[in-house]
Amino acid sequence: MGQGDGVLVQAGGEDYLIDAGRAEEGPNVVDFLRSRGVGEELDGIVVSNPDADHIGGFLDVFDAFEVETVYASGDPKGTLTYNTFLRAARDEESQFEVVRAGQLMDWGGVRADVVGPPPGELFSETNDNSVAILLTYGTARILLAGDAE
Repeated sequence: MGQGDGVLVQAGGEDYLIDAGRAEEGPNVVDFLRSRGVGEELDGIVVSNPDADHIGGFLDVFDAFEVETVYASGDPKGTLTYNTFLRAARDEESQFEVVRAGQLMDWGGVRADVVGPPPGELFSETNDNSVAILLTYGTARILLAGDAE
């Protein structure tokens, strides 16, 4: 998958995908999602950062599934890949939610605590603006930090 996380969170009948790798991985991501029983819709996708190795595969995901919400840092990185991703999210009519540390989401019984980036102005380094999420399910916890350094 390159360096993106590519993590599927499924709980309580909800499906969330964190990163989707490079564009050439898109068909593999779609096949994987289908093999895990994802229906016609993803409840949300998380863009840990706007680099191609994290978001390229989302273009195929948008083609294959309805995406209810896109969670991102709001980093204004203006690459062609990111601009194409934003256009696809707009065409999909997905809600776009900028997330910051301190936000809490409930993903079908999985607690998703946003731990980065911090509230306020973003850093100049894109990797430091990565959306970092601490997932908690019962006593299990996992930290997904994108490329935060």
